[in-house]
Amino acid sequence: MTLGNTIILVAAILIYFGFGRHLLDRMKLSDRMALVLLAALVLGSFIDLQIADRPLLLLNLGGAVVPLVYSGYLVATAGTRREKIRAVASALATGLVAYSVGTILPDEPSHFWSLEPTYLFAIVGALTAYLLGRSSRAAFVAASSGAVLADLARFSTAYLAGAYRGRIWIGGTGVFDTVVISGLMALLLVELAAETGPAAAPLKDEGAK
Repeated sequence: MTLGNTIILVAAILIYFGFGRHLLDRMKLSDRMALVLLAALVLGSFIDLQIADRPLLLLNLGGAVVPLVYSGYLVATAGTRREKIRAVASALATGLVAYSVGTILPDEPSHFWSLEPTYLFAIVGALTAYLLGRSSRAAFVAASSGAVLADLARFSTAYLAGAYRGRIWIGGTGVFDTVVISGLMALLLVELAAETGPAAAPLKDEGAK
């Protein structure tokens, strides 16, 4: 079981026993909807949708499709037009930052860099999403969608440069973990900031009751 699936399992147990109710309200989710979403992420991580043959283009359901669909739902149900724009802009910016980091650092841990790239991208994505998103919904959209967009940009750039002729797999295992970890970290950062006093007031979700 990957780290992403482990985190989802723990989250599902907490939700089942009634924890995180206020956060689910901000994320426009009931307990049942949250459990369905988590199940879709886990089960979808084992399903690839073939989009094209030449080159072979695959979209992982749990690592790409489900996060993008849920992010679209959050944007559509955001409280204000400002929050919608901020969420989309933050996702694009997070994707750009994550993609840029990916072009600088090695694909695998080395003697000079021991941190697993998946976790680094998740941390970078979460911090960028938190700083730009500022609300629970916007930060989650930025972190999860940004990871998928960075993966798409990486393969697109390589393909256009003629450096990639094999299978193009958007939202694969590493990206799935990045989506889950960065999304959770972004939410935790916003929630932590919201509990630190007057300075956290701007972090409250717009349109939230």
